[in-house]
Amino acid sequence: MLQARFKPRAAKIFGFTLIELLVVIAIIAILAALLLPVLSSTKQRAYTITCLNDAKQLNTAWILYATDNSEALPPNPPWSPKGSWVCGFEDMSSGNTDNTNSALMLQGAIGRYAMNLNIYHCPADNSYVPGLGPRVRSFSMNAFIGSEPFESDSYRVYLRMTDLKLPADTFTILDEHPDSINDGWFLPVLGPTDTDDWQDLPASYHNRACNIAFADGHSETHLWEDQSTLKPITKLYRDGLPFAPPPPANDLAWVIQHMSPPCAVTQKGVLPKERPESAPVDSKVVLPKAP
Repeated sequence: MLQARFKPRAAKIFGFTLIELLVVIAIIAILAALLLPVLSSTKQRAYTITCLNDAKQLNTAWILYATDNSEALPPNPPWSPKGSWVCGFEDMSSGNTDNTNSALMLQGAIGRYAMNLNIYHCPADNSYVPGLGPRVRSFSMNAFIGSEPFESDSYRVYLRMTDLKLPADTFTILDEHPDSINDGWFLPVLGPTDTDDWQDLPASYHNRACNIAFADGHSETHLWEDQSTLKPITKLYRDGLPFAPPPPANDLAWVIQHMSPPCAVTQKGVLPKERPESAPVDSKVVLPKAP
């Protein structure tokens, strides 16, 4: 009996044509273009939340210090020498080890309560000193908290917790602009009668906003209104960022009002901001106040 023999067919190979491949690549490129801004925004949002928590933890350490010291507030002198709430003077000099010496953080007066080096630095702060590495501190403290910037009765000075009559409206710690930050002493004006010029400038790298902690224990992300407050980061140390913002200067007015409610103004003298040669070199999100 004859058997029919059939020649097996070769398996058909399926694949993309060049046109189909180009269409797929184009679709992937479009999706990437749509997703990357979202991912970047999510990353920045995470930085903001982390920084906000850092500010709150530092503020809690500040409150604990006062609780253990009969309501006396941590010292906050200019130049941040030994004994200050935080120690060290930052700039952009590769010869200044304060820029990267993280041990100085916990050597400050609130260090034993903070117990975490990382909370002194905002993850959105990319300050980097050539030859040394990333700088270790992003926060400064209100100059009227724990020190007396002006020898006058222009502003209220807070040396004890009981001096704070409006703690929910008086800020303690905030992000400072990377080009402006040096010591841990934040003074936005040059003198008692000066309400028109910035000296120290707050940060704005949280999508036009800054994280700020207040004396009652809460912290918030404050959105700046004035375009002039949003100074670009040059990575050049400028010992503050002195400039006169154009009217109406709402941000400077807000900072002054929450720094210390003004009293009668009399000019008697101003402490210098520069460090002398003898100085040592060693949308709002609110977190609830500490219990």
